[in-house]
Amino acid sequence: MFRDNLWGDEGFTVLEKAAENSFEVFQQFSTYLSERAEIEDVYCKSLKRLTDPTTHKMGLLTVVETEEFKSVRGVWAAVKEEHEIRVAAHKDMQASITKILNSTREFAKDQRQSRRQCLEDAATVIRDRSSRDLVVKRAKARHSECVAKSDSINNNLETLKKQKRPASEIQKIAAKLQKTTAKEIDLEKEYKDAITALNDFQPTYVNALKTFMNLMQEQEVQRMDFIQQQTNLFSSALQQTISREKEAHDKLSKAASSISKEKDITEWVDINKTGSSPPQPPTFTPKVSRSRSGDLATIGQTPPAQSQNQRVVQALYDYIGTESDELDFFAGEKFELLDKDPNTGWWIGFNYGRAGWFPSNFVREVE
Repeated sequence: MFRDNLWGDEGFTVLEKAAENSFEVFQQFSTYLSERAEIEDVYCKSLKRLTDPTTHKMGLLTVVETEEFKSVRGVWAAVKEEHEIRVAAHKDMQASITKILNSTREFAKDQRQSRRQCLEDAATVIRDRSSRDLVVKRAKARHSECVAKSDSINNNLETLKKQKRPASEIQKIAAKLQKTTAKEIDLEKEYKDAITALNDFQPTYVNALKTFMNLMQEQEVQRMDFIQQQTNLFSSALQQTISREKEAHDKLSKAASSISKEKDITEWVDINKTGSSPPQPPTFTPKVSRSRSGDLATIGQTPPAQSQNQRVVQALYDYIGTESDELDFFAGEKFELLDKDPNTGWWIGFNYGRAGWFPSNFVREVE
């Protein structure tokens, strides 16, 4: 196809430019693969540092598995597995890209060397043909100039004859014409020889250019086949990476869905329980003085008569008497105050149908 459509002065230039463009494309593709492989390498190393004990204390994701609820441990295990699969997948991806990169560089090198020799051979043949073509053009120009000169002299001679000019003048022009005609014959031969040389060289030129164009077309086909093959390898590596990551993602999602909150908490409590009742809050108990004076007999055990000056106290704390003549009461209860012992801090009150002693700092007087 190339050899049927790329003849002419511009054909070689077009193919030469196409060859350079092809090489430039390979250069760009190689640069992309090189930088992509470096990105994959940096990504893998960054991921590995996350679980590296020398980078993080104990390494991330290594402790949580043993310090978590049972089903949640499965999630952390899945996270760690996904992490490890991702590292391995991208490490393999980097290796695949590097392999494609090396193949691309080698292929481009081979093609460039082959094309360079072919380009040089074609350029040499083109220069040779151009040189021969230039010889033809120059020989033609000299011959045409001589023919024109001969025609001019011949016309002049005919004019002189018609004018019946002197014989000496006519003979002089005739001699000049004869000399010019002889030169014309020599230049015509030179012109024909130049054409013959160009025609003899033509098969060499055509065959060399056909070889060059055939090679260029063949290499373009090989280049496209190579690109297709390497792109398929690249796509396959990507697909494997995506497939492995998806499998890990599915496991992680399944582990997250299997978290059993109530079951985990129940099992954890059964293993770690320390008691079923909360501790009682501390209560304040005022100091109780055991010295008191007076006799309950003088007061009696019957309810005192109601009077306008009746005094009432309210218990601030619970108090259970330790002696038979002491009064019992609970925080918040109100009962009648009968008497006070200013020397001991013990008072006498009436509650639950009986009178008894109680410590005054356990109550407050109310209006």
